[in-house]
Amino acid sequence: MKKFEKKFVASWTDLDPNWHVANHAYIKYAADTRVAFFSVIKLDKEEFENLNLGPVLFYEHMYYYKEILMGVEFKVNVEVNGYSDDGKFFSLFQNFYDTKGNHLAHLEIVVEKDGKVLFCNKEIDPTKPRLMKDLMANEKG
Repeated sequence: MKKFEKKFVASWTDLDPNWHVANHAYIKYAADTRVAFFSVIKLDKEEFENLNLGPVLFYEHMYYYKEILMGVEFKVNVEVNGYSDDGKFFSLFQNFYDTKGNHLAHLEIVVEKDGKVLFCNKEIDPTKPRLMKDLMANEKG
């Protein structure tokens, strides 16, 4: 799987004073989509608990192209952009599109496995790394 997407409808609570979807709502929609994506590749809450890890965002940058208004249906996707040779760093792109295919926003994310995106809660066995490229290689679909 290279891309994953989830649909949303902009709600009243997402609006800023100008009646557009606020920045915090874009970030929330992107995070909800990433969590769903991670669940599909079997990196869900239970797996994080088994590994004694938790997600921590390293870097994100949002580009806005067109406002989203209340009641507008849109989708957010997740695309694995790539990862470093050692598998510690990986980047994701997330794009927002309306139902007509208009590009509404773009989010760039860079994460690091060790200490940045996956915060270790306990001592883990370093001989059994769970790298994004390994998770993606095991995904069928």
